Amino acid sequence: MFAQVFAIAISSLIGLVGIMYMVDPAGSMVAADIHIESPAGRTEIRGIYAGIHLALSSFLFINVFGDDSLAICLLLILLLFGWAAAGRMVGFLQEGLDKSDRYNVIVTIIEVVLSATSAALYGTQ
Repeated sequence: MFAQVFAIAISSLIGLVGIMYMVDPAGSMVAADIHIESPAGRTEIRGIYAGIHLALSSFLFINVFGDDSLAICLLLILLLFGWAAAGRMVGFLQEGLDKSDRYNVIVTIIEVVLSATSAALYGTQ
């Protein structure tokens, strides 16, 4: 039961992030200190960031209620947040850290916690 609630919460979160990228791509990127000024750049953010987030959210919502497919959802969440955290950590190692990275450090910690939670829940399936 908790695994389903977790997967639904994560799919909702991913969907909301996708909607944010779709509605306000430039504003959504500012939190990560990425500034997109051109219309082509905003269109790219909508296509890639919003598209991927909304596709992942849809996949999770569609599959969260099946016993067999819940494990797939948990594995996807584990991989998604695990690799996102790994990518940020590689960035920290290559680029170093400064005050502006506070957002990225917090997000990385959240990604690690969500990935570990998903791994623990995946192990119960």
